[in-house]
Amino acid sequence: NARLGADELVKMLDDQDRLSLLPFSTEFHWAGQQMPMATERQQAMNAINGMIADGDTLLFDSIEEARRQLAAHPDPTRISAIVVLTDGEDNHSKMKLAALLRELHGSGESGGGLRIFTIGYGDDAQKGALQQIADETKAKYYDGRPENIREVFKDIATFF
Repeated sequence: NARLGADELVKMLDDQDRLSLLPFSTEFHWAGQQMPMATERQQAMNAINGMIADGDTLLFDSIEEARRQLAAHPDPTRISAIVVLTDGEDNHSKMKLAALLRELHGSGESGGGLRIFTIGYGDDAQKGALQQIADETKAKYYDGRPENIREVFKDIATFF
């Protein structure tokens, strides 16, 4: 269901949009960076469909890596956002929540700042931390469940 929801989001992106995918568990690895949807939409969907939930959760370090990657490729003409979907509690990051929130402080201010939309999927997700991350960037937290995950991704797509 989570994959189907993410597919919905990718389908709704404009051809001019770019998408990066950073799957994470015990470590993170880019499944694609700055993929233009005009030419690499199917590649993005294939990467999403190949993701498997496995291992520990490197949540905070992965969010910081995604933030750094976006900061390294600014485009003032586009909306910069990170969508985080996790089904687990961060149990493997070197970065702690407080340090991540300090890094994010002010990033969601007006003027096209970075937004981080978070989705806690399942009972093991660290919902309080995900809410704080979304709040810090003036974005939104979602409680994802099998029955609503497609609608969650559709709602997120309305912000772009």
